[in-house]
Amino acid sequence: MRRTFASIVIITAAGCGGPTVDRQDGGPLFEVDAGVVVPDPPRWTLQNIDATTPYGIATLRGRSDAKHVIISGVSNPIHNRVLPDGSFCADVRLEGPGTYVFEAIGLEGGEKSGPSDELTIVFDPSSPDLPRATTCSGDHPAACIGAVEICGNNRDDDCNSLIDEDDPTCAICTDDPLEPNDEPSAPQIDPGRIPGLVLCPGDVDYYGIYAEGGETIVAQAFFSHAEGNIDLVLYGINKTKAVAQSITGTDDELLTHTATTSGVFALEVSAGGNVSNTYVLDVTVD
Repeated sequence: MRRTFASIVIITAAGCGGPTVDRQDGGPLFEVDAGVVVPDPPRWTLQNIDATTPYGIATLRGRSDAKHVIISGVSNPIHNRVLPDGSFCADVRLEGPGTYVFEAIGLEGGEKSGPSDELTIVFDPSSPDLPRATTCSGDHPAACIGAVEICGNNRDDDCNSLIDEDDPTCAICTDDPLEPNDEPSAPQIDPGRIPGLVLCPGDVDYYGIYAEGGETIVAQAFFSHAEGNIDLVLYGINKTKAVAQSITGTDDELLTHTATTSGVFALEVSAGGNVSNTYVLDVTVD
């Protein structure tokens, strides 16, 4: 499925007040406050040529204005980087025969776009072969069956969108007892200090934090930047819009947010790349 986005506007100077925008579709003029145009959320498309596959691998391709996309539809969402040309590709291992419904979300600067149109793929081992099908690495998906990641060759040999040290086969990293917590809907934690947490390569940790309207959430992550950078982002109760973030290049991160409504917020702890690091999480709600 492929969607094309296009818009053309002409900004003209006004004699006084803010600039005006003349829509090319003949719509009415309107003023832009203080001359600042608020950008739209990241846009992207998600498409797959074959809706039915016999191989147990779904190769999802698309384009995005964001720097990252998160693809959901299997138990562990795929976090995929967008290439400089705006394209992305993800090989997703299917968890058995059946129907899978995928969505993608663009992520940039702590802001998430809304979910994409749904993309449905059927894994049916008895369906016809697809001789022209290719994975992200250019191989035929049949070559992924039984394949094992080869460390250090800069390829995704086992077709799970994880390369070399990002792949659990090559990464020397043991998850902490709170895993799995890879989705914004992760279980809620109580305020307090949690030591001994681990962020493995390619991983993202989420923690649910409940706050009443008017209460202030304070979240701190203690770690050594020299061992690998870690960032914090807090998402609102809708789990899509960032309400606070701490993204620095130093030891430790700290963010605060005063809730205007009651609900469960999602705290994201991430690094990116091949980073593996341990951290201590401290959360208070006052």
